[in-house]
Amino acid sequence: MKITRLFLISFSLVFWAFSTSSQTNDIQTDNNKERKNSMGFLFGIDGSLNFQNLSSANISSSSQISSAMGTSIIPSLGVRYMFTPTLGVGTGVRFGNYKPGFSFNNFSEQLELELTDIDDDRYNPIFENTNLEEVSSINSLDIPIFFTYMLNLNKLNFLVDAGVQYSSLISMQYSLDGSYERKGYYPDYKVVLHSLPEYSYGEFEFDGKEQFELTPSGSTISAYFALGVITEIKSNIYAKVNVGGSFGLTSVSPDLSSNSTTFYSSAYLGDVFLRNYFLELGIYYRLKK
Repeated sequence: MKITRLFLISFSLVFWAFSTSSQTNDIQTDNNKERKNSMGFLFGIDGSLNFQNLSSANISSSSQISSAMGTSIIPSLGVRYMFTPTLGVGTGVRFGNYKPGFSFNNFSEQLELELTDIDDDRYNPIFENTNLEEVSSINSLDIPIFFTYMLNLNKLNFLVDAGVQYSSLISMQYSLDGSYERKGYYPDYKVVLHSLPEYSYGEFEFDGKEQFELTPSGSTISAYFALGVITEIKSNIYAKVNVGGSFGLTSVSPDLSSNSTTFYSSAYLGDVFLRNYFLELGIYYRLKK
């Protein structure tokens, strides 16, 4: 009997150890499978509602100038690669369309910008009694490159993206609504000319309909940041919602070397930087490793 009892006890201990080991292996297998399924590529389409403005050091120093917010809706393509369930990298591409602006109230200034007139004489433009609403249209090809951190909480994943955005400026236009008086100061002769239409000196009015072309500066770099959530809505299909922004590190000011006779804010403000804030919705597909 003692041998039988000892055998039964030994058998029970072996069975328990085997059963526990099997359950542990199953849990580890499930965890490894879930971990593996959380890694790999995510491809998607996004649409964003954007709010943008232009900033300049000279705006804060003048009570006659204020920055106006523009809005636009921009579609984009995105891709992410998760090295681990929590860490990865991402990029994308979109054709940006930004419409920031400025308001000028009783603005009067002799600009440091030097131009040449129709007689090839040097002069500095003077704008007086300037009451204008200026709206720019900046078209660009935007490519964000960022690190992404993903925190899993049940089926809801929290996202944090941080990196830079490269923007190739494709075209720039602007419109004016309001009026101003334009004169010219000639440093070589120390005289101010006015009321000469053939030299574009006089009083001018605008209705906001005409578009003036500008020469883009080439490209710009911005800091990029976003916060959001992403969740699986169907097998390998994810919905994403995030908010964020891009903040210009380099100027979007156009090339003003041409002898433009029409008022433009950068002629006075100097370097201006684009700031963009967005609310973004997206659908992504996970290509599992």
